[in-house]
Amino acid sequence: MSRVFKFFLIISLFLPLWICVTIVYFFSIIDNYQNIQNYTINVQDWICIGGVIFLLVFSIISIAWCLSKVRKISKRNYNQSTYVVCDIVKMKNYTTDFLATFILPFFAFYTGLSGTYTQVGVFIVCLIYSSSVAILYFKNKILFTNVIFELFKYSFYEVKTTRGTLLVLSKKELSCDEEKKIQVNLISNEIATFN
Repeated sequence: MSRVFKFFLIISLFLPLWICVTIVYFFSIIDNYQNIQNYTINVQDWICIGGVIFLLVFSIISIAWCLSKVRKISKRNYNQSTYVVCDIVKMKNYTTDFLATFILPFFAFYTGLSGTYTQVGVFIVCLIYSSSVAILYFKNKILFTNVIFELFKYSFYEVKTTRGTLLVLSKKELSCDEEKKIQVNLISNEIATFN
């Protein structure tokens, strides 16, 4: 469950990127159709459009699955565990860093030095870039930069406990009792929700 949840959480990070690429492709097709008589979409365009739509749908399914899993585990008080807290840090500035270092370069890729890239070029560059980011995020356990979770009013907390570090998702402000203990619902041994 831990690896599956992490995998889908990381895939869901790319939803804003695939929305941007879909919009760019859509307007590019409209521009080409209006500017060129007898315009037809070629095989490369169909492959790129199909690939982007697949990745967009896969990202939407990933975020829906992750959100439903978090809600279900939070409501059922599933797999509750109590931890002795050493430190709680709210992960709040990472989403803007993520957008600045991930979404904004897409626009640089798109315009390029000459001002245009082919559809295939944009698609390949986005695939390489997003694959690299996904691998780095998975290996380094960077799971707290999810814009979509923030839109649903979830906050990410890094909770240092006597048993290790825990990533906690919560709609409520995270706090511990007087004895410095916190009760969470475990999604995996590294990820939990707080009611």
